[in-house]
Amino acid sequence: MKSLFVAQKDEDVKYIQVTDHIPENNTRESDNFLHLPTGYQKMIITNNWDDVGNIEGIPVIHVIDFLTK
Repeated sequence: MKSLFVAQKDEDVKYIQVTDHIPENNTRESDNFLHLPTGYQKMIITNNWDDVGNIEGIPVIHVIDFLTK
């Protein structure tokens, strides 16, 4: 299950992809961002610690780290 959200405050726009986990050898989570306008912050939030890192310049963070920032 996954969801894509757009958050905006004034001129600051962020695209946030939320997923339980990123399937191995699957780029669907990051491919969704390829069709979005450039210049905006993009991030993937996951519930799986093994997915944390970076995919093609898009930060992948754990949901707990996102909530505690």
